Amino acid sequence: MSPAPSIRPRAPGAEGSLARDLSRAAPRATDLFPEGVLSPGRPGGPRGRAARIDADAFGTTTPAARERLERILDGDGVLVSTGQQPVLFTGPLYVLYKALGAIQLADEVEEATGRPALASFWIASDDHDWGEVGGARVLDRENRLRSIRIEPPADRADRAAGPTRLPEAVNDRLDQLSDLLPDSEFVGEYLELFRDAYRPGRPVAEAFGRALSGVLGRRPMAWLDTGREEVKRASRPLLRRALEEAVEGEAAMRRGTERVREAGYDVQIPLMEGGTQVFFDTGEARVRLYRSGSGDFLLGRDGASRAAEEVLGELEREPTRFSPNVSLRPVLESWLLPVEYSVVGPGETAYWAQLPPLFEHRDVEMPALRTRPSWVVVEDKIGKVLRKLEADVEDFRDGGEQLIHEVVSRSRPEAVEAALGELRAAIHASTEEVEEALERELPGIRSSVGKARSDLFGAADELEEAVDGRVEERQEVLVRQIRKAAAHLYPDGSPQERVLNPLYYLARYGADFLAAVEEAGRQRPLRPGPDPGGSTP
Repeated sequence: MSPAPSIRPRAPGAEGSLARDLSRAAPRATDLFPEGVLSPGRPGGPRGRAARIDADAFGTTTPAARERLERILDGDGVLVSTGQQPVLFTGPLYVLYKALGAIQLADEVEEATGRPALASFWIASDDHDWGEVGGARVLDRENRLRSIRIEPPADRADRAAGPTRLPEAVNDRLDQLSDLLPDSEFVGEYLELFRDAYRPGRPVAEAFGRALSGVLGRRPMAWLDTGREEVKRASRPLLRRALEEAVEGEAAMRRGTERVREAGYDVQIPLMEGGTQVFFDTGEARVRLYRSGSGDFLLGRDGASRAAEEVLGELEREPTRFSPNVSLRPVLESWLLPVEYSVVGPGETAYWAQLPPLFEHRDVEMPALRTRPSWVVVEDKIGKVLRKLEADVEDFRDGGEQLIHEVVSRSRPEAVEAALGELRAAIHASTEEVEEALERELPGIRSSVGKARSDLFGAADELEEAVDGRVEERQEVLVRQIRKAAAHLYPDGSPQERVLNPLYYLARYGADFLAAVEEAGRQRPLRPGPDPGGSTP
């Protein structure tokens, strides 16, 4: 069995981003949030309150988690929430990191307060971005990045992903996954788990919840498929208010958005002029409801008009056709459930910064925010490459091309390096002499020298590329190792955790992989706001 990989922290966001400034407790970032949202705990500790839905709406990882959930929903304890769309095969690594981070924080809260606390995963079933939901990416046995996709039925392409039933083709995708994953003692266990979860005919959100629950094993967590009818029924009062007070809701979002802009940060949730914070399923597509000039609603910005009374009546009769947008979703969750803490990613903290006025307008208290753990998995084979090159993970952001250039440059034979330098010096000196002579004897054609110089240096560049190509062939093993490391650390030029599915690591290391991530989390416990030690979706 291979030794567990090294789990290293990632830095939050880009320099100057809200996430990076929050990690440093910069006032221009922290001032965007209400008092207590970024503090270590609420005055008097977690409060707890009764939920508006019962435990039967949830799935849980263990019977003990179910018992704890029932107590919390009755008002004795709090939830530590996180969530994601129901991405195929549990999605990228950071989805798993969110779940593990929420579980870790719930344990810390319960130990500190003596009251029940439980991680809760909000499965955003209403999302209709099949480009994100329908794909998973893994490294194959040759360290190549491969994509696996399922396509929705034609009549579901623009509708909510969560309730959509898995096609028969999901079995073929699981076979494809089996062919890509490393052969190991653990691969059969996880493929069996995923085959059981992702059965044809099962709703996408339910399959996601079952798979995530299975991966987490005995770790205590509840998960909520937000497309369930009982969740939709319980959501009606808040969605009704969002429609009836659409003008005020838009004004609240505008205040939050302007504050973020004035602080100098990019806005993550664009304002839709006249748009409500509610989506409607027409039976063909999921569309945003817009306000019309007459006070009625439009199905999409340029869609058909529906009388307000008709829309509100349909909300009462068929609540499954209505869903919150990205700004109302966090408000709805805290309105429905006793959410005391929310584990989010840097991209999410950026849009949460726009939401305080909306929470206030809807009379819902904003939960305390914590950043999910953000890690880089460095296997031993990749660590050896880093040590050999004396390189850092960030050196592979460009696919390792700069490192390859440095390796090739260092490996040129000294005589060839010297000769190339002399060639360039000769081109520069000779063209300079010609330029001076022309200036004295034939003024007016001096500009022709510039083109000739450019052509000569271009030829020298081509010669140098040919030399480097031959040197790179001689360094084939090291170059291949650099590209392999880049494929693992920055696949497709993006951070590993945003691209790679965890099944690759689960297949190689089994439960030891999760244990390594948890141990890394214990060394860097979650803190107020984004991790001040430097973690970052």
